[in-house]
Amino acid sequence: MNDTKRKPWTRDELILAINVYCRTPFGRIHMRNPDVMPQGLTREAVVRTRVNQQFFRDMIMASYDERCCITGLPVRELLVASHIVPWAEDAANRMNPRNGLCLNALHDRAFDKGLITLDTDFRVVLSPRLRRESPDDVRLLSEYAGTPIRLPRRFRPDQALLERHRSMIFRWA
Repeated sequence: MNDTKRKPWTRDELILAINVYCRTPFGRIHMRNPDVMPQGLTREAVVRTRVNQQFFRDMIMASYDERCCITGLPVRELLVASHIVPWAEDAANRMNPRNGLCLNALHDRAFDKGLITLDTDFRVVLSPRLRRESPDDVRLLSEYAGTPIRLPRRFRPDQALLERHRSMIFRWA
């Protein structure tokens, strides 16, 4: 008899085990069943690609001198040509450079998720949702609240598109 004590399963491990048990036909629960021990595999897929996205990126990057308009970060690999109104929501403005901002990856994600926006004076507005977090936890976002963005040399962000972002995407609560 083995005297070693086994650690009890965690809640997540139990849920996973019950999930596998309930999905697996009787008699198929064994180590050689790929549903029990899945492998990391690859497969081919048909993917839709945004045609001319690189052109949009190049336009936005050049307009903002390859710097994040909020932080000034100049690391090209961390910069995103962000759409003010998302690509999927406005086909007419997909390639409009006035629908673009040059943002670093963190601020791009925050903008897309409605955690930050720009007011009519192009100042960064922080969502009240972030104000409920510890100031230290959201410092990288909150330290820019109220500061104006660096405006591009050409293709200034369209106020009507920013208004759509504020009304449709930004989280006011």
